[in-house]
Amino acid sequence: MTIQTGQSELASMIYQTIIDEVPDGLDRNTAFWNHLSKDGKLKASGLYVQFPIKLIKNAAQGFIPGTGSVVNTNPSTQMQYGVLNWKYYNYNANFSLQEENAARGKTEVVDYIEAKTKGAMDDANRELALAITQGDSNVTPLSFDSLINVTAGSGTAYAGLLNTDYVGNAYLPYIDTNTTVNYNTFNGMLNQLKARMQENSFKPTGIFGLTNQAVYSKLLSSIQNSQRFYEDTMAKTGFEGISINGVELYLDSDVTGSQDGITADNYLYLFPRQTMKLAYNFGFENKSMFDGAEKLPNQPIWSVQHYMTMNLVCNNRRLVAVNKTLVA
Repeated sequence: MTIQTGQSELASMIYQTIIDEVPDGLDRNTAFWNHLSKDGKLKASGLYVQFPIKLIKNAAQGFIPGTGSVVNTNPSTQMQYGVLNWKYYNYNANFSLQEENAARGKTEVVDYIEAKTKGAMDDANRELALAITQGDSNVTPLSFDSLINVTAGSGTAYAGLLNTDYVGNAYLPYIDTNTTVNYNTFNGMLNQLKARMQENSFKPTGIFGLTNQAVYSKLLSSIQNSQRFYEDTMAKTGFEGISINGVELYLDSDVTGSQDGITADNYLYLFPRQTMKLAYNFGFENKSMFDGAEKLPNQPIWSVQHYMTMNLVCNNRRLVAVNKTLVA
């Protein structure tokens, strides 16, 4: 039995599999995607992703004499708006006449289609996971404004805003330059981050950390050798991680770094969970009008299309700590 008699049914099955399993696949891929897909989703629409950021001090305030004073009641602009482009992602599962011809029985046809569909989803999930941490929209404009862009240095715009346009470090993450992976480096970054949170009266629901295999291993060894307290969080989250001073630090193989023990280019990120959101419109529970299954005209190909529109949003760059120079 070939696909001929049940093309529409099989195409529908493939499409439904993609729609149902893509978000779940992202949830399971990395701890960061798990956060973004669940607690960090931000439903939005429009031509751009636009979000408010407080960068300017309220001018209508100050000490006054108690005997009488004319107070400042002029409007005070405190909010600026970050603006990011939507990022559009497509992947599809295509099946040719040759593949139909090769699969003889109904069971073989279904098994083949399911295996190929799963392979397409796995490849997409891997590409998206890599892009959310290593993608650089300044180099590849179609990719995410990723963690690389969020933690860019002074004078590099993020979301259309330059940190040099604002007083102090109002729009710049804390960038640590230590090269040694140990508890002191980690704790120094964390204390800087906590100080900034205190200045902003920011109460996080949890601080999140990401790093690659080499940094993770060296940091874990440093903690154990120093008899520091640590906790295995794998059982609670499903991802490899440790808890250090209240920070959930996760192993993420996509975090940047040579990991050769010589080059000072390995990254470590720390940030409150609330600062990172995944702005999205299509691709999760909301389907695009272009999603679906169809036979391509004038070609012996069935194509199942899936479209996603999204981008990573950081609503407070100042409350992000990063080290880009670790040797591991």
